[in-house]
Amino acid sequence: MKFQSKAQTLQTLRSGLRSATVLPQCCFTVLQWNDDPDALIELFFTQHDWAISNLVVRSSAMAEDAGNESLAGHFESILNVRGRRDLKRAITAVIASFYGDNPSDQVFIQPMLQNVARSGVVFTKEPSTNSPYYVINYSQCGSTESVTSGAANDALIYVAKCSQGASQEQWVPKLIALCAELEAKFCSDSLDIEFAFDQLGELYLFQVRVLIINVSPNNALSPVSPQAHQKLLQRVKSSIERLTKPHPYLNGARSVLGVMPDWNPAEIIGIRPHPLALSLYKELVTNSTWAYQRNNYGYKQLRSFPLLVSLAGLPYIDVRVSFNSFIPVDIPD
Repeated sequence: MKFQSKAQTLQTLRSGLRSATVLPQCCFTVLQWNDDPDALIELFFTQHDWAISNLVVRSSAMAEDAGNESLAGHFESILNVRGRRDLKRAITAVIASFYGDNPSDQVFIQPMLQNVARSGVVFTKEPSTNSPYYVINYSQCGSTESVTSGAANDALIYVAKCSQGASQEQWVPKLIALCAELEAKFCSDSLDIEFAFDQLGELYLFQVRVLIINVSPNNALSPVSPQAHQKLLQRVKSSIERLTKPHPYLNGARSVLGVMPDWNPAEIIGIRPHPLALSLYKELVTNSTWAYQRNNYGYKQLRSFPLLVSLAGLPYIDVRVSFNSFIPVDIPD
């Protein structure tokens, strides 16, 4: 599939999407509206049995979802519209929000989804680093535009693409299945998707567009294959499992990791240091020098215990080791 306007893309997906439901719509251009708005409204109420329900009037401007720029949220969408008079006002307001005077810009009407349990946006790449995660930003306040409008931001869920089933939320696998289906249809792994679930657990697709990623060269992660990413996460998991077990020469059943305790990396080298800064910091301070200094002042001997743990290049202080290092050497375990 190729991306078209917002309305046209949804209409094309409506008949062939397996993982979610696309609501019916009535779409028309600004040119058609300006020609005879009253006749267009009468035709709408005549042709669509859902026209008597609460409606949403949505923008579908030609410039709204371009491949190199997204104007998401720039144009009006009006919810809970009912009746001919309100519908005419809503359509006029949406058209007035368009930039310029393009007669090909579109407006489309859909039935308003009722009994919304949760809604939000999912990105099929982490937008600030271009890394391979599904990033789900959702709200459970019952509004279909709470997240997209910025009114609510209840929670974020990150799902690594190499471990798609790893979520305790039962609805997440349904959403990931939709993401995977849309990625396959558009031959793209960088999508911006708006969705909602109703109280019965039915998933609805409101929009899909190209995800615009503007990552600076200094902040971007190098592209990695799913296999390499999975190995990286496995190494992180193994490190955390080791740290959450008892150690025969340390007090405390498990450790805690932090970026601010002790010789805190957050203030000295930052939470995302360059590899050279991280390696120098470990060599000069946190591998052994810190432990020699404390032992020389009469505290527990921990010279074989590094203070800093690196998880995929992110530095953390091993708080269990830090606490042990402030126990006087003559205090029994």
